[in-house]
Amino acid sequence: MVKQQKRRCGQVCAKSIRCLLESYEEYLTSQGFSVRRLRRYVRTVEHFGTWIGRRKLRRSQIQEFLDEALSDCRCPGVSHDRRMIRAALNHLLKMLGFDEEPPAYLQGSLGQRAAAL
Repeated sequence: MVKQQKRRCGQVCAKSIRCLLESYEEYLTSQGFSVRRLRRYVRTVEHFGTWIGRRKLRRSQIQEFLDEALSDCRCPGVSHDRRMIRAALNHLLKMLGFDEEPPAYLQGSLGQRAAAL
């Protein structure tokens, strides 16, 4: 049996995610999150941004990220706490208004959502 090497994700998150980080921080602050939790959530979203790249954001990608990307990731300083990661990414989707649409029909890129904010 060959042991599969763990990979490191890119250090720079996608531009579409990077442009949302300030708004995301403000959103989390308005929700009353502690500074420590806010930093962990922002780092999680940055890490998600390296993985998602230029793909369109869909709710189903959260599970895909948890199942596929994290299983072979060895990026330093990245949490592998699935519950925390899911919460951080669900807050991102909520901020972007994805919770207002039926999950089966979620479409659109982050750039289009960010422009609407």
